[in-house]
Amino acid sequence: MSQHNSPPERDVTGRWLPGRSGNPGGRPAGRGRVQALAAGHTEEAIAMLARLMRGGASDDVRLRAAVALLDRAWGRPAQAVTGEDGGPVALLPVRSMEEAVRIANEAAAQAVLPPVCIDAHSTED
Repeated sequence: MSQHNSPPERDVTGRWLPGRSGNPGGRPAGRGRVQALAAGHTEEAIAMLARLMRGGASDDVRLRAAVALLDRAWGRPAQAVTGEDGGPVALLPVRSMEEAVRIANEAAAQAVLPPVCIDAHSTED
């Protein structure tokens, strides 16, 4: 937030307020052109991956090409987010950023960092 007397840009949880943006200028103009140029080589790139998968010089090359093809066709596999021993993630509800920082600092001093959940419905004390 700037030091001028402008309205706040984020709420107490750090989320952008409606009508505010962290990137008011939008995406750089040249990005679309680069993507379009790259997209023009899609068929050739997929064909190259298929050739490498079938006849690459090593198992590593063939495996990487196969994974690249599968990732592009089906997306990467989902990865579960779990807590200790594969159980659910434990969240500590807190009422303010100050409380979250205090908890994180105390945990860091003990070389552990607990998960923290900021209660979006509370107000700063």
